[in-house]
Amino acid sequence: METIKNYSWAGNVRELENVLQEAVALAKEDVLEKESFIFGNLRNNDNNNRDIMSLCDVEKEHIKLVLDKVRWDKKEACRILKISRPTLNKKIKDNDIQFSNTIISVN
Repeated sequence: METIKNYSWAGNVRELENVLQEAVALAKEDVLEKESFIFGNLRNNDNNNRDIMSLCDVEKEHIKLVLDKVRWDKKEACRILKISRPTLNKKIKDNDIQFSNTIISVN
């Protein structure tokens, strides 16, 4: 709760809602831990040290993160991202997002 309270919610309620929905959607357990939450372009790091990124870079990084977490299950990624399959495929192509063998653990 401290991390959520102390985070600077630039996107206000919408950003909070998105972070919570993503954490719930990707959670493997019934209880959300600090590691379940992804804030901006970093995971659980001090937000004062965060580099400023363009919106395009943040979007690309977020899409890549979601795809890696769902092991490139595009149907699941579309559900989490709330976009259509053609939109996801276009974003993958336009941002040159590549599959990697790195699988991100939610635990």
